[in-house]
Amino acid sequence: MTSGTVSRTIVDDTLPGGPVERTIIYQAPWNLCNRVHDYGVVWEFFQKEGESG
Repeated sequence: MTSGTVSRTIVDDTLPGGPVERTIIYQAPWNLCNRVHDYGVVWEFFQKEGESG
């Protein structure tokens, strides 16, 4: 999706006091992670740090 929202209602029973109904709203556009790319960026950064130190 490039625009709009998607909502999801859940029952959250993670806190004392009993279950609470919560609605989560996701707003488009989505940001998708690309971990392979991200690790490459981080690896390159640390390689340069090692060369300068």
